[in-house]
Amino acid sequence: MSQMSICKFCGEKKEMIDSHIIPKCFYQLQKLGNVAVIKPSENKIDRNPNFQNGFKEQIMCAECDNEIGKLDRYANKILFRVLPEQEPLKKDLSTVYTLKEHQFSFHELRRFFISLVWRVSVSSSPFSLGKYEKIALRILKKEIPDNEDLFLTIIYRKNTKTNLDYLTGIFPGKFLGKLYCCFRFPNYEIFVYTNTKNSENSEVMNFYRKMFNKEILIVAEINSNTPLDYLLVNDITKCQKIERKRFKKEKVKRDGP
Repeated sequence: MSQMSICKFCGEKKEMIDSHIIPKCFYQLQKLGNVAVIKPSENKIDRNPNFQNGFKEQIMCAECDNEIGKLDRYANKILFRVLPEQEPLKKDLSTVYTLKEHQFSFHELRRFFISLVWRVSVSSSPFSLGKYEKIALRILKKEIPDNEDLFLTIIYRKNTKTNLDYLTGIFPGKFLGKLYCCFRFPNYEIFVYTNTKNSENSEVMNFYRKMFNKEILIVAEINSNTPLDYLLVNDITKCQKIERKRFKKEKVKRDGP
């Protein structure tokens, strides 16, 4: 049920709607199959998020949600239509997709990824951008120029041909002393790093910058499971065990011993 509250985007008291943290259009890519949203903190697995509509919270009013939705639709077009249509470069065991500057809007795509971490930060998630939350909002509202060092984004296209390619979730962590938020949705694993200017390894961060800038977007394809995949399998197993215990308790309570 919607309620009156302060919209996190415009700052005005309005009627809130259920805003998607990971865009709804990304969930709907898989019509059927073993798609799942993992919520380890709740010991819960939500299957078929295309029907359940995924993660959503009342963080914005309808007008602001629609404004952010423009970025969602643009990113969906680039990641799921324009990029896959390109002829990939294959060398040894590597596969890479490339878009040149005339094929995508660097600033619009950047704003989309910034909107993802901002949405997570203003939600009930334990992940927080801290002092960078207001900066992210001002960039989204075009009040200040974008800063590539603040929200460095790395995009991987997943093609392991397993159900893990379709798992959806939000996973915060740290790398080289820098906070990041990893977003998993069908066929993609995306990392957004916070404040990378003074990283413990500037060479690595500079390499990442070369993969996504005003002139080019380079997306490497992952054909084998990543460390995160193995962690997800453990989380799934844990959740499944808890689900089975709950089912048994409910059955005993309903039918008797």
